[in-house]
Amino acid sequence: MANSSSDDIAALREDLNSLRQDLSSLISNLKTDAAKNMSRGASQLDENMQAFYRSALNSGEEQARQLSKKIEDHPLLAIMLVLGAGYLGGRMLSR
Repeated sequence: MANSSSDDIAALREDLNSLRQDLSSLISNLKTDAAKNMSRGASQLDENMQAFYRSALNSGEEQARQLSKKIEDHPLLAIMLVLGAGYLGGRMLSR
């Protein structure tokens, strides 16, 4: 009977050690997977931000071209608008 109990305790210790190793391996794999997922997420965010920047830059350039064309098409109107805005700004700042 004493032999049987000591065999059971030895088997339990082996099982616990095996469980500890399995748990350690699982945690290590979870850390590795989390790091990979974070890296992929950061890479995707970087790609999205670069695409947004290119889109905003292209849109801004297009708006500048359109404004330039309107000024070229109607230079007198553009001068009058700028003078009017300057006059109003001056009046507002003088108060």
